[in-house]
Amino acid sequence: MVWSGTLCTSEDVDAKVGSDVSASVTDAFKNSYVIAAESYICVLTGYNWIDNFASLNTDIKYIVSEACSNLTAIYAIAYDTSNYNSTREAENLINILWQRFNQIIKLLNEVNATDFSKNA
Repeated sequence: MVWSGTLCTSEDVDAKVGSDVSASVTDAFKNSYVIAAESYICVLTGYNWIDNFASLNTDIKYIVSEACSNLTAIYAIAYDTSNYNSTREAENLINILWQRFNQIIKLLNEVNATDFSKNA
């Protein structure tokens, strides 16, 4: 299946969900998750990162990509946590990814960071 994401790769997401992610999280599910994550990031920051991704500075691309892959991975982990060694393991992964996602969104929303990313 062709990857639908612009802001992150399927490999980025796979690396974050770990080897215990449910086999029922198919590529089709991940495609749906990444589209939702990308849209959410654009709405939260008030900037269309998807349409402007190719023109961004490499440093900003990596930050935006990390936010997108973190949120997409959260959706995939939360879909079915039963394959992880414990619910706590899945929750820890989600909490780490969520904290970093929130840090990045805060950074992207700061006026200086947003101006820098748009003008980089």
